[in-house]
Amino acid sequence: MSAVEQFTGLPMPVFTAFGWTGETNALKFALAQMNTFIQALHRTLSTPAQQMLPFFGVDEDGMTAYLASNQHTEEGPYIILSARPTMFDVKLSITDKAALIRGLKTAETNPILWHRHLAELGPDWGLHFQQCQVDEESGSVSNYQDLYKEGISEWDLETCTSITSRALFLTSEARWVTPLHINRRMRPEQASMMAEKLTRFLAADIDKLLPIIGLFGRPGKATKPNKKAGRPRATAANTAAPETNLLSIPSPITASTERPEQFVYVAELKPLHIRKGFINLTPTHWHFFAESPRIGSRPVTLSYSGKFDKETTVWRLQPDEMARIVLSEKAQTWFEKQFANATQVKVTAARLKQDEIQIILSHVD
Repeated sequence: MSAVEQFTGLPMPVFTAFGWTGETNALKFALAQMNTFIQALHRTLSTPAQQMLPFFGVDEDGMTAYLASNQHTEEGPYIILSARPTMFDVKLSITDKAALIRGLKTAETNPILWHRHLAELGPDWGLHFQQCQVDEESGSVSNYQDLYKEGISEWDLETCTSITSRALFLTSEARWVTPLHINRRMRPEQASMMAEKLTRFLAADIDKLLPIIGLFGRPGKATKPNKKAGRPRATAANTAAPETNLLSIPSPITASTERPEQFVYVAELKPLHIRKGFINLTPTHWHFFAESPRIGSRPVTLSYSGKFDKETTVWRLQPDEMARIVLSEKAQTWFEKQFANATQVKVTAARLKQDEIQIILSHVD
């Protein structure tokens, strides 16, 4: 019988066992259940997720299960799954300096797409950027302060841009490193009641993390284990490691005088615009949205308050071909509340994957 067939869920005694002390048999039972769970979870992952996270196991010292992109888990992105009496925690961590520099450099060149990958996780996820000090003699790392420790909903584009640049600057110096943690917590009762469905639920969550894992992961095959590492060697699934990152962030945005990849524009607002839910741009902006000379409108993705609206459109108005953003009904309700007393709105538009155009609306500082 396979591990998937054997797994019937994580019963509540698993969670409570990790809260006891001196109960050896209870801990052995809980760790055995976690081992069955992580095997079942890895087999339930999508093929891209299995390839990007080919290693898995149970860390008995930390009393957690994990999925990893490298045989030595902390050399690349890794996911820790913790069952405790008060919570079930799923945490993606990137702590290796080289991985952080690699990912943050790409994220800084395309902050809109980087922000999108994080915002799409949804409000149930939290984001933690640490600033840690590295002892240049011993190599030990100690926490200095938090650069950011809030929910994803509070991670707006301006915060994303400034914190990402700050983290890259610090990590590029020998004495600093800025570990990144992205986590989601559930109540133990909620996870336990899911029974065998828990692995399918988590597999869907992990799929959402793949663009971030691809960004910070090392291109090519998984690295060899580091003999100096303290964390135990992970188990590799019988799946070939990817030759390249499957869902890495596309190439950095490059400027183009004929068809720019992004623009920022401050539009003037009148009471009618706010009440009716539209924003006037200029004739020069229509070229950014036009898919062909004959088209009169095109759909765009509107990002606001951690949500993504696919029903907003941009119109071409005759006779001067002025571009106008026409908000969907839901977006209009949000817009009217947010900008009721504003006279300007900042429009940030960017062309993303597969020629999708995303628009972010924000207040003018």
